[in-house]
Amino acid sequence: MTYKWQIGDPADWGDGFTTPDLPYMEYLDDSDYDDYYDSNNYADSKMEEAEKISYKAWNLRNENKYEEALVLTNQAIKLDPHHFNHLNRKGIILEDLRRYKESLNFYNKALSLKRTKTILNNKAYCILSLIKKRYTYEISNNDALNLINEALSILSSDKDNSEFLIEKGHILRDIGSPIKAHICYLLSKKKFNEINKIEKELNDVKLGYETLINITGIQHYHGLAPFKEGECVKLIKEPDNECDKNAIRVEIDNQTVGYVANSPYTLIKEAKSASDIKHMNIKGAKVLFIIDNYVIAKVF
Repeated sequence: MTYKWQIGDPADWGDGFTTPDLPYMEYLDDSDYDDYYDSNNYADSKMEEAEKISYKAWNLRNENKYEEALVLTNQAIKLDPHHFNHLNRKGIILEDLRRYKESLNFYNKALSLKRTKTILNNKAYCILSLIKKRYTYEISNNDALNLINEALSILSSDKDNSEFLIEKGHILRDIGSPIKAHICYLLSKKKFNEINKIEKELNDVKLGYETLINITGIQHYHGLAPFKEGECVKLIKEPDNECDKNAIRVEIDNQTVGYVANSPYTLIKEAKSASDIKHMNIKGAKVLFIIDNYVIAKVF
């Protein structure tokens, strides 16, 4: 089976402002510099001066003097605006200052001049930092999902991507896709056997042969305690229910344990609502997954 993502062990991240959060930021290989200098006949005095200033900026950055480094990097870019590494360095320094959106802009400018693995990785990790603070920066879940997918697609295979998968799982959970979120979490831990089990269960659902529901309101009864994966539950229609004429009660051992979700606030994306299945000749359902506080079952 071929998976979309690559897996790695979780990385350590720093929290202090004066210590860079991300240890991945690298200076480009000497071969990259040689290509640039040779192709531009590195005799131009402005280019020489820009490189000297850029080195000074990088040294200041390594001393955690980010604002001073930024000033010098701007000078270097003004002298030599087409040197991809000056732009890459500015992206790194802006990221040190937690100005992530600006940082991504300069990584993109650098990549437009030369597409290197290092700059791609820098951009990927910058996206990750931005996603972790998406609520602070008011980034929608859909935009966050697009960004994390981009980061996963450009991160090199020799880098750890488990943190990316975990963040993608968080986003999917927030938009009401707990099954896909759970698969991301399992991928981050390399639990392929469990993923295969889930995909096998979902295969008939994807083909339209089976119907998924999720059971809600469990907190008003006995919580998750009565539910076990593989257990069958009764589904009882309640056309006389005062709150919802489409309500379907869920029972185990003749005790109410919840209801089939029928509200956009409780329904997960992979499942059908009580209104969707009310005309079906339903007898019960088999619990497939218990994920966080979600109980997901297959109707029979």
